[in-house]
Amino acid sequence: MGVIERPLPPMRRRKALIKVGYGCNENCTFCHTADVRHIDGASDEVVRKIHRAQELGVGMVVLSGGEPTIRPELVDWASRIAHLGMDLGLVTNGLVFAYPEWIEKLVARRLRYVYMSLHGVGRVHNRLVRSESWDNALAAVRNLSGRGLDLTINCVVTQQNVEHLIPLVDLL
Repeated sequence: MGVIERPLPPMRRRKALIKVGYGCNENCTFCHTADVRHIDGASDEVVRKIHRAQELGVGMVVLSGGEPTIRPELVDWASRIAHLGMDLGLVTNGLVFAYPEWIEKLVARRLRYVYMSLHGVGRVHNRLVRSESWDNALAAVRNLSGRGLDLTINCVVTQQNVEHLIPLVDLL
């Protein structure tokens, strides 16, 4: 019996990942880019890459960082992406989504995908991100859930959280 080859999915199903810089509103113990956190991508370069993604015919632009939600241009970039007929995705710590108005603002601009980081429950998460952000992170997960978004929770496994992962899984 021969191997059945399936054609690649259409370009419209592909995602373009655009890094917007390294700035972040957390300070994770495991961050591999801590020494370049002061570097942000130029806004016009991000716009050029958004247009290039549209020229290539991809269906979604995923903005990542650092933390893309701290960039003041985020809504403008999201509007441009939507105007060009593409969906929006974010790789994020999700803290901005503790505020439902941000979800509404971005869903209106075709937010369809969120890849959000959580690294434990409560103090475990806070200790790893060196920020008192657990309450907002949990609120973000609750606010994003059930909206029909492609929501993925990412967890960096470290020696500090490996013994605490089951409660995170149970919570989610």
